[in-house]
Amino acid sequence: MEFGCDSAGGETESGKIEFSTMANELATKFSAGIAAAREKIDQIDDSAAGSPLRLGGWNSKQVLGHLIDSALNNHQRFVRGALEGTYEGPAYEQQGWVNLHGYDGLPWSELVAHWQRQNDLLCAVVERIPEDKYDALCRVGTYAPVTLRFLVEDYLSHLHHHADQIAGAASAGRLFVGYSLEKLAQMSKQIRECVQGLSEEQIWQRSGDNANSIGNLLLHVSGNIRQWIGHGVGGLTDVRERDKEFAARGGRSTAEVLALFETTLAEAMQILQQMPLPRLTERTKPQNRDVAILEAIYQVVGHLMLHTGQIIFATKQITGKDLGFFSRDRNTAR
Repeated sequence: MEFGCDSAGGETESGKIEFSTMANELATKFSAGIAAAREKIDQIDDSAAGSPLRLGGWNSKQVLGHLIDSALNNHQRFVRGALEGTYEGPAYEQQGWVNLHGYDGLPWSELVAHWQRQNDLLCAVVERIPEDKYDALCRVGTYAPVTLRFLVEDYLSHLHHHADQIAGAASAGRLFVGYSLEKLAQMSKQIRECVQGLSEEQIWQRSGDNANSIGNLLLHVSGNIRQWIGHGVGGLTDVRERDKEFAARGGRSTAEVLALFETTLAEAMQILQQMPLPRLTERTKPQNRDVAILEAIYQVVGHLMLHTGQIIFATKQITGKDLGFFSRDRNTAR
């Protein structure tokens, strides 16, 4: 740590108060807690720190700024409680402090460095608090008095509550994108197993004038994937002609239609794999619909899931075979 937590003891000029240099359980817990919180905070960078953690709420910069405020406020509580054997001071008006400091406009790396410096200093203070002062009564604002030990432990609990929020924002984004990619790959495999065994005549077979063939469905999902992810997320030119996807009555082989689908999906999956997580909340306009990129991905996964089910059903109708995708002996979701 920058300020260290294992320095020799010292004394004050007025009272020659000698601080214990013996590491105690709470000081060790505090130091470890700071280090663990830093690991959580380091899970995002400046590109992600400006995204709100919830609709209308603070972003990670503001939350970390709030934690800096917490360190500043608790610093004097810890020091005064240790030196004076008691503490009484004002509560913390969090929204005003966060707004006044303008944390939202500061670089993430600068905020992290400032947070670390404040907590290095707190770590040094906590290690030097005399054991008998941990029972000092402290009153914050109009709250009931609590011990100094409670304030130190509560500081850690509060810190990790918000550090978990910061880490959780990144984790939730990774989980969403990862699961979406997993489902897209799973459905692609199912569609390939259905279609590769069918003839050109079979993939264009229709049960009636108002029904779509497997070929139509493959053209349709390919157009949807390219428009919503290729264009909406990846910035590719929107070349979709949706009506033609349903008007087609043949003219393309099974291999050709399957290749179009698989190439389009692979392109979209690569876009998602390379996409920075903060873009999930960015707005885009596929089909002139103003949606977040997260919504666009969700639309594509749900849309493909619907039509994959139709392709599976149609394949069973054509071949009369059980494809075994949802058998109980398979380790897949049902």
